[in-house]
Amino acid sequence: MFSYNNKFSAIKWRLSENGNYTAYIGNRNFTIIKSQFDDGYGIVYGEKKPLWEYNGKRFSSVEDAKKNAEYIAFLLYNNEKV
Repeated sequence: MFSYNNKFSAIKWRLSENGNYTAYIGNRNFTIIKSQFDDGYGIVYGEKKPLWEYNGKRFSSVEDAKKNAEYIAFLLYNNEKV
């Protein structure tokens, strides 16, 4: 898929007190949130609104959202478009 450098090699997701998974990846904090309207998940990073899909595909599970958050962090770190 893509190669990680040292900033992305040991990502540790933590379950917060409010039930959301959070991780500090690269130089940004990422949070996985559950949709209030369906079974989907979103990714919140920085001051942006939640991202509910990537490349037209919704995040269907916590693991799917985590994997995509890590990829998005990698893109942002390399100044690529999300």
